[in-house]
Order: sequence, then C-alpha cells, then structure tokens
Amino acid sequence: SADGGALSYSAFLIPIFNGLLGRIIREKRVLYRWSTVIILISPILIA
Repeated sequence: SADGGALSYSAFLIPIFNGLLGRIIREKRVLYRWSTVIILISPILIA
C-alpha cells in the first residue's frame, strides 16, 4: 500500500536527517543521543 511505502521512506530519510542534524548540533550531545535512540526505535514500534 501507499501507506507502507511512505513509512519505509520516512524510516530511511529520518536517520539521514538525524545524522546531518548531529553534525550541526555538537554541544547538545546528551539530548541528541536520546533523540537518536528514540528515532531508531520508533519505526520498529510503529511497524
């Protein structure tokens, strides 16, 4: 379905965006690390 395709697309796109964001934000390391964990786990919980 189109919904499943959008989900896999966002699951592919979000970690890339998160990686770019991590390069910009270096001082907020702890907050970034928690957001990374949540972002990596959330597609598994949704799917």
